[in-house]
Amino acid sequence: MQINYSVGRSVTDQRPSPAVAGSYDERDHLKTWGAVPDEWVHFDLVLGYTDRLLPVVCNAEATISPSSKMKALGKTPSIYNSQRQVIGITEWTSKSSSGADIEKWMMEPDYGICVKTGSGIVALDCDSDDVDVQARIQAFMLQSFGQIPPRRFRNNSNKCLYLIAVEGEFSKRVHRLKNDLGIVELLAKGQQFVAIGAHPTGARLQWDNDLPSEPFMITEKQLNDFWKDLADGLPVVSSSESSRLGKVRDRSIVTPNATDEVAEFLDSQGLTLDYGRNGERYITCPFESGHSTDSGVTSTAYFPKNTAGFEVGHFKCLHASCAHRNDGDFLHAIGFGKDDFDDLSSNKTEEGFTDINMDMTSHFLERFIYVVKGDQVCDLSRPPYNCVIEMKSFKNLMAPFQIPSISKKGQPTSATKRWIEHPKKQVAESIGYQPGKGRLIKRHDGRFDINEFYLPDHAKVSNFDKSDNIFLKHMEYLLPKKEQRDFFIARLAWIVQRPDRRCPITILHISLLHGTGRGWVIQLMEKILGSWNCTRAKMDVICKNQYHDYLHHSLLCTVDEVRENTDKRYSISDQLRDILTEPRFEVNNKYGKKITEDIFTSFLFLSNHIDAIIIPEEDRRIAVFGGPDHLQDVKYYETLYRHLQDANFISQVFWYLKSIDLNQFNWQRAPDTEERQIMIESSRSDVAKTLHDLIDAPISPVMTYQQIVNFIIGDMGSAVEINAKQITAILRAKGLTQYAKLKFKGDTVRPWILVKKRKLTNEEVRTELEKCENLQEKVVGGTYF
Repeated sequence: MQINYSVGRSVTDQRPSPAVAGSYDERDHLKTWGAVPDEWVHFDLVLGYTDRLLPVVCNAEATISPSSKMKALGKTPSIYNSQRQVIGITEWTSKSSSGADIEKWMMEPDYGICVKTGSGIVALDCDSDDVDVQARIQAFMLQSFGQIPPRRFRNNSNKCLYLIAVEGEFSKRVHRLKNDLGIVELLAKGQQFVAIGAHPTGARLQWDNDLPSEPFMITEKQLNDFWKDLADGLPVVSSSESSRLGKVRDRSIVTPNATDEVAEFLDSQGLTLDYGRNGERYITCPFESGHSTDSGVTSTAYFPKNTAGFEVGHFKCLHASCAHRNDGDFLHAIGFGKDDFDDLSSNKTEEGFTDINMDMTSHFLERFIYVVKGDQVCDLSRPPYNCVIEMKSFKNLMAPFQIPSISKKGQPTSATKRWIEHPKKQVAESIGYQPGKGRLIKRHDGRFDINEFYLPDHAKVSNFDKSDNIFLKHMEYLLPKKEQRDFFIARLAWIVQRPDRRCPITILHISLLHGTGRGWVIQLMEKILGSWNCTRAKMDVICKNQYHDYLHHSLLCTVDEVRENTDKRYSISDQLRDILTEPRFEVNNKYGKKITEDIFTSFLFLSNHIDAIIIPEEDRRIAVFGGPDHLQDVKYYETLYRHLQDANFISQVFWYLKSIDLNQFNWQRAPDTEERQIMIESSRSDVAKTLHDLIDAPISPVMTYQQIVNFIIGDMGSAVEINAKQITAILRAKGLTQYAKLKFKGDTVRPWILVKKRKLTNEEVRTELEKCENLQEKVVGGTYF
């Protein structure tokens, strides 16, 4: 009998996983160059790197397609074409992989695993065979981080790579060592590394402890200090760092006395806090209020022209909230050059446009932007979320404005006509939605889009008494458990502080009582974020995955009742998980066409049912929190809702959320709460329940994957549907690991260790496997599955 799996293997297909590339499977004599399904599952589900993963052909005997520009195998993302020739993956830096992609790739044994770096993950590639260099790097890691990050290595070299989680966005950095000692490279945005598979030298890539654990989080400052320690403590001859545009600049040239007019302006105005070795001026960032963490003295610097590889003067702030700012933004903010121009403020309106009665043409050129897509006009005097109007409406609206004729007999000219025909009118291609960017979004082709994103202005506050007495008190009531409350508040703070980055965690709040004031939290967030940035949806609409209006140009989507139909429970499937987590998605608006766009929407699920949805064992994105056990009186709620009309209260909550330190917030994994476990247990399939029974009372301290499947079939019958991905995920979720590869009855196997902390020799493992097989043979009357 053969039982089919959902991920491409069968009960009779136990493809072994050789310890090194180049070893042979004794049954089919095929080399295994790439990753086995268990390894794909680990990086996909355990580490949660779904969208980061890409395949790489590791088979050294493969043929590169004549039409491909690839020069070597096993280094960059690649696949087989229809002729089984190797081709590179085009535009892989912008590709976001899905669960379906990974299930397809794991079926090809020649495909290794690539991991894209950036957006919270970097890798330190220590490309040096020198033992002393490697030892010193580890010593600096212990000194800076307190522990060693997950390490990738191979048996035929001292070179290795470390996997690091860090807040903020970084670019490639390189330290070049003297005397051919190699280089140390920080792999960051737009780069990748091969995590699993055969190295071109023939050795198999390995990790400490078999497979990497989830990397611990460090801060921007820790990483920058560590990088500086490497420069000081290793024999570095030169260092470079890629700018956001990709140009590599040499920072090894020391110019301690360098200056220019901007540097002298900073000195004369008392804005310089300290000096660097290249003459850089360390200053207080003029945009410090937008930083999510406290600023160190060296976090913001100005480099004078012709220093550190910059041909012109350049500002650099290490905080992610300043990543989009250019030198002009900083010059304007510090007031440089403002006295060099005439004061024309008397000719400007409050919006900053030339007075329409003084110069109608200039007013139109400054205020309006022509939008090519849809033949529309952007009116910069309107709020961004409502600034685009149809051309016909624009002409009707501005029809009263006429430019007089120069001659006495001539007819006046419509100001709209003059503007449309003017060669210097501003032009945008389309309409976009990009949090953290200005009114105009510069595209990769050099053109511009109108940015409709806009947050309400909230006045600065001097105290937080209302936030403490109203908001935090209500949070204590809604979420009685402190750990859950802190996570919930940090999740709200993420939306406020990092609207440009989608957090993959969705919160599901369960309250068995009705009328606890959860709707008040939704209304409060709509006041803070702006109602135009918030949507509401039914779970039925989301799970049907037909229309996605709730994802279009939104920051927060709430579902008031996840289990609106008490007879039906929805499941967190791969398709739904993509909607909840993917940073880019094909959106199908009900009254528009399908379009792939960036998604920034966070979800907040609410329910009055403890079994609201079916959560798979391996899920790590749904955080389930519990609610109160009693209702408040009417006066309590009257006070709550009255404060929604208090602008000062809204401002206090906004700035409180802005002040939350997110460095300790685990945005990659949902906390394992009691409520979540109850919901998972209520969701378990019969196969999962049988597997949990085996884990709780194992029939053998070690079992092969085949023996585990045989146990399930023996308990439930041969018609049961086996899902290899689910079984492996449950075993790993329970903290179980696999024994080292060994030979058992002619096959290479990696048995699962079901009794923790039980140490067995290879011979003892084989003995236990033999006992288990004999036991199962007796149970089924001598019939193998």
